[in-house]
Amino acid sequence: MVFDRSLIALAVLLVACVQGPERVDVSGTPGDLRFVAVAADGADQVCADALSVTAVVPEDADPLWQVSSLGTGKCFHSLRYGELTADITQKAPATPLRSDMTYRVRISGPGFSAVRDFRLTPQGVTVQD
Repeated sequence: MVFDRSLIALAVLLVACVQGPERVDVSGTPGDLRFVAVAADGADQVCADALSVTAVVPEDADPLWQVSSLGTGKCFHSLRYGELTADITQKAPATPLRSDMTYRVRISGPGFSAVRDFRLTPQGVTVQD
């Protein structure tokens, strides 16, 4: 059987696209909250192009903060809640988060999406798996 090189290249590209993060790391305190997309092998940070933070309840809550990259070739590996960089645009401005509430962060990029719930306490962040 003869394989077209373009089909093989497309298959390799599609496999590479689904190599997204295994998890989103959440750390810090209510005043200094940070998000990092970590590769499935745990060794590298992943280049993401969208992030949103919502309350867990209600399920259809509007984003409390939502950002995306400015276009092709622009992405981010980690973000601090509410902080903008030159490579991202804000779709929903950061709303102050309250302690003792549970939130959900969703980070995505080409071919992947990862979600993690976390709870803010006065002492810091508790990640929920």
